[in-house]
Amino acid sequence: TSLGVARELGVPEEKLVYIHGTASCFGSMLYCDEPDFAQSDQHRIGFREAFAMAQLRHGPGDIDFFEIYCPYAVMAQLAAQALNLQLDDPRGWTITGAHMNHGAPSAGYGATQVAAMTLKMRENRGKIGCVSGTGGLNRNTISFGIYSTDPPAPGLYDRFVPPARYNAEIASVPRPTFVTKPEGDCWLETYIVHHGGAIAAPNASDPRGPNLAACVGRLVSNGHRFVANTPGTYNDDGATCTSTACMQPPGLH
Repeated sequence: TSLGVARELGVPEEKLVYIHGTASCFGSMLYCDEPDFAQSDQHRIGFREAFAMAQLRHGPGDIDFFEIYCPYAVMAQLAAQALNLQLDDPRGWTITGAHMNHGAPSAGYGATQVAAMTLKMRENRGKIGCVSGTGGLNRNTISFGIYSTDPPAPGLYDRFVPPARYNAEIASVPRPTFVTKPEGDCWLETYIVHHGGAIAAPNASDPRGPNLAACVGRLVSNGHRFVANTPGTYNDDGATCTSTACMQPPGLH
């Protein structure tokens, strides 16, 4: 809310927490349309814009506490890559405990993140916190916020950049060309092996074993991207999912 409304509601001065910078980034609804699975333009540009609005000269180096949306480990990995930080950074990536302790997809986790950072700022006056939340798929809607108990420098709203401006930068990143019937040598960008379980259809031979593998790859000849899966369905034996081709790391030719 605004500072005026907060004071009208009787929020004590010592409990006020200010927004220093914000950003909102959007990506493709088609996950396989991402130009690179190992890095996120949305994270890179979103952090950049939020830090610039907050006038943080050292970017992530000025942050004392991070709260990165991370029900999935990949989110912390993408944030680390965008911020040029190590995954074992001593500040950590979450103050809520993430999916294991607090919040889950479709459970209003973003609001929980901001509330948790507000409490953290009140307990650590003068420190700076960074929150990054996600809605929908893990890269198609991402929010960024910088918080502190110290008031922001004058001209906060003058430093605000309309999201449409930097989202156009994201949209302009070259996207791969898809082929529906790939032929020839290829290399794998990423893959997933589905397993049976309490909420997943088991295969015939092992109720919790692999039952289907899906991969995304590129053709060596032209770089075109394709999506493929191993033979069989969730109702088949699924033994082919244990093949060497399915279990090798991305980059395998």
